[in-house]
Amino acid sequence: MWAIVPIKDLGLAKQRLADVLDEHARRRLCRAMTEDVLSALAATEGLDGTLVVTGDPDVKDLANRHGAQTYDDSDCQGLNAAVRAGIAHCK
Repeated sequence: MWAIVPIKDLGLAKQRLADVLDEHARRRLCRAMTEDVLSALAATEGLDGTLVVTGDPDVKDLANRHGAQTYDDSDCQGLNAAVRAGIAHCK
């Protein structure tokens, strides 16, 4: 069983918080959330692996540091497309 984690470009994340957080703060928040998820998955027994689907180089670096594989999603066709691409890659 694989965990597939689609993560958009950190600069585009959490847009709905734009009224209360500037882009830098939103980027830091999303990076911290990504770290939390990847840490939890790295500690989860029974997973065959973790695949992060992203086009963001910073996210790819985080994934690699947590032992996850990455799949490039630079064309970013949305969440559902990213999940489908991740599933196809894992097969």
